[in-house]
Amino acid sequence: MSAEVLIHAKKPALAWDTINNARLGNLTMNDWGPDGGQFDMPGDLDPFTPVEVEIAGTKVWAGETIESLPALNDSQQRLRGGQYQLDDDPFERHWVHTNLKEWSDLKSSFDAQNIPAAMIAPGFALEHENKLIFGWIRGAVATAGYDLLAGIYLDFGPDVSDVKQVSFGYTAWSAMPFPWNTLTTLYVQNMSNGPNTDPVGETVLAENFNTLGTTGARTITFAAPRRYVRILLYFEISGATDGFTFAANNLIMLNSIRCFRSTAYASGGASILKANQVVTDGLPFAPGLSQSAVDLAVPATALTAGYAPLELRSLRDHAETVYAPYGHQLSVGPELRLRARTAPTVPLYNVAGDFSGARGGSGDVIYNRVIATGQDDASRPLRVTRTSAQLGIVTFLDKLVPVRYRTKFISASGPTDLTTLTALADTELRNSSRIKMSTSLSLGIGDITGYLSGEDVHPSRLLTAYGELVILENAIDPDTGDKGRQARVISGSYEADSEVMTLRVDEDRGHPQFRAPSMLDTTH
Repeated sequence: MSAEVLIHAKKPALAWDTINNARLGNLTMNDWGPDGGQFDMPGDLDPFTPVEVEIAGTKVWAGETIESLPALNDSQQRLRGGQYQLDDDPFERHWVHTNLKEWSDLKSSFDAQNIPAAMIAPGFALEHENKLIFGWIRGAVATAGYDLLAGIYLDFGPDVSDVKQVSFGYTAWSAMPFPWNTLTTLYVQNMSNGPNTDPVGETVLAENFNTLGTTGARTITFAAPRRYVRILLYFEISGATDGFTFAANNLIMLNSIRCFRSTAYASGGASILKANQVVTDGLPFAPGLSQSAVDLAVPATALTAGYAPLELRSLRDHAETVYAPYGHQLSVGPELRLRARTAPTVPLYNVAGDFSGARGGSGDVIYNRVIATGQDDASRPLRVTRTSAQLGIVTFLDKLVPVRYRTKFISASGPTDLTTLTALADTELRNSSRIKMSTSLSLGIGDITGYLSGEDVHPSRLLTAYGELVILENAIDPDTGDKGRQARVISGSYEADSEVMTLRVDEDRGHPQFRAPSMLDTTH
């Protein structure tokens, strides 16, 4: 007896309703969840109508209509899965900004026209060897009647990426004699600026120098977040100092600066931003998905080097990037909730059917050493080398006598640190350590046994098995020679007429076939 198929749709301003006389064609999924599909029905549905499909009492697919096409006496509704809402609304946002090269001289700031030229002309600012230096050099001339400003500013972006907290380390020095060395003050400002208006914001005293030549660190928390931040060295002209020439340098050097979007992401001036917080912040850009973050794995480590992409990115791209070091499986299921989880290590289903082409044997995918390169938050180069022996992995290359090394190179394009870079290298090394098996399986009634429940399940249930491990009972494990090889589900297609599920699997020994192209540029 065929399984009951129910197709539900939610028309604008109406409740969910079951579509009568609908005929399901096929549904597909990939490793991100529901992918595409189609069904026939009398009449048609508008694009972007939410649709759910229930088979044998289980909701196995959720998404929306994207197009209606003529189909005999009915119309064919072409579907796309809910995962594609992750791509609909790219956005730009900075969470923790650390790149010193993106700061600019105060003289080029958006409101420099509101500062008298005599105040800012004598000063300078420059980036040198991943340090920011600004102030006044020997020979700079102050104009009578004007105080002096020298400094730097950062535009945090046009989105809601507003600076709430700034943390920095500094070295200050001056060869000027008393009392001129006591007239220098350091301020930090955050500002917003509307068309044809003066900046509105907050100014906080960071350091009132009695003498320059000291080192220190400061963390400034503003009352309200704003788009722009400035760090200013202020020299107060008074009395005998009116209109004079600097006889010595009067400078400050910033060794590092971290700008935080919210105090929730800062602790003692250090980043505690984690991958799940980035994704949670981005969920409003996919309003058709659940705004719940309960299924987002919380990594043990923070994005210590910060995360401040410089271009518009989709929520999918942000999620891939921040979860890449941890090898998490990402998906949007029938519940339309973005999920990030540690890749499963326990198989969910036994597959008893026979199939061919399951033996893989290409050495092109086998590596036992990974060299990963990147840069830290000050744009200094980083490099880490990881081998299979360090991870306790034995590859086919390791079994050769003598051992032969084969190296994969990875370039991490975003700011990173050695801990994150090592995690990326380890994830890639696990993915590349063994011969992969890629094959398709066509599974009908009786070919699948619930590994957890011990009961037969309908083939359509595997539409929700993206990223899951399955045991292929009749496949030979190349390492042990025994039957029962594990494989990970990477895509599938369910044909309703025949009640057959075709799976594409890729054997990877419990490690995700997951790449983050926005962060990893992998070459062989």
